[in-house]
This record gives sequence, structure tokens and C-alpha cells, in this order.
Amino acid sequence: MPWTTGGRRRSLRAVGPTVHGRRLVPGGDREVQWSRPYCAPRAAGGVSEAPPSVPAVDPGPLPLPQLQCLGLVVADMARALAFYRRLGLVFPPGADGETHTQAALPGGLRLLVDTHEEMRSFDASFRPGSGGHRLALSFSCGDPAGVERVYADLLAHGGTGHLPPWDASWGQRYATVHDPDGSAVDLFAPLRAQA
Repeated sequence: MPWTTGGRRRSLRAVGPTVHGRRLVPGGDREVQWSRPYCAPRAAGGVSEAPPSVPAVDPGPLPLPQLQCLGLVVADMARALAFYRRLGLVFPPGADGETHTQAALPGGLRLLVDTHEEMRSFDASFRPGSGGHRLALSFSCGDPAGVERVYADLLAHGGTGHLPPWDASWGQRYATVHDPDGSAVDLFAPLRAQA
């Protein structure tokens, strides 16, 4: 792709992905989208230069991101895994002594579990949250009696009752337990058998 700069003709070759951006048109009254391949001079030892901006070509809609993981941050890995095993989650052997682990969830999702130590290893500004929860994991318990059983079992194994089982106005038996780190775990089942 030849183009000129400083009166000299340059022959460039694409060496990477297309670069997209926005720039203000002189006068600053509107923005123009641009797109160009990342190019470098053909001559060896030359300084990489980009070609002048060209009008953007619409690449079409961007692919939507896909939810694949949910993450929990815990103070004590062994304590947290013991709690979540009561809900049927399976973690790899030896995970209790690790700073990061994961469990497969139905539908192809994964639950990632990291310790405070692991979080600080890549984010020095990490501070454990306090106050109300920001994320709740919700587990279907099959029927209203299942909600009662699971709620009692979790309280006996490190959970703290937040909202004891009740008949919710939306047609479910519902309860909320906090895990050992204070994250909310919702338990639910339909009040009536689904047709």
C-alpha cells in the first residue's frame, strides 16, 4: 500500500490488526471515525510509521461477551470450600490449600474462588468488602421442604442465617444464608408443583 510522507513515497505492508479510533475534525465541531491497518515500512531498519487516516469501514456488530464465570473472594479457602461442598459443588483434590480454585456449574459456568492473598498478588489496592452483599449465588432446592433442610444444614456448617425461610410473594419458598465470608447464598423452590 504506497503512500507519501514528506514528499517521499513509502511502500508499507500490514503487520498486525486493524486499528480503529476517533479524531476531531479541524474546527472541533464533529468527530470522524477512522480505521487503518497497522503498517510498517518495507525497508529493513526503518522506523514504523502509520499511514494517514482513512474513513472507517463498518466491521459489523461486535460479538456479545459470554458469561462464563462467577467469582468469590474468601478469607479462608478451606472453610469456604467446606461450606460450598454442602451445596453440591465439587472442587479439585487439594484445593483447600490453594489460593485459587474453581468448580464447574450446570450449564457450563464455573465458580472461581480466590483468597484475599491471591487478589492482592495482582491487585495491590484490593480490600475485602464490608457491608451488604453485591452478588448472591442462588440455589434451587427442589421443593419448600428442601429449602428448610438446606438452610438448617448450612447454618450447622459455617453459614449465618440472614433471612429464614419464608413464602415469598413471587411464589417461592425463599431463604438467604451468608457464607463464612458474608456473601449471600439464596435458597429457593416453587411453592406449588410446576405444571
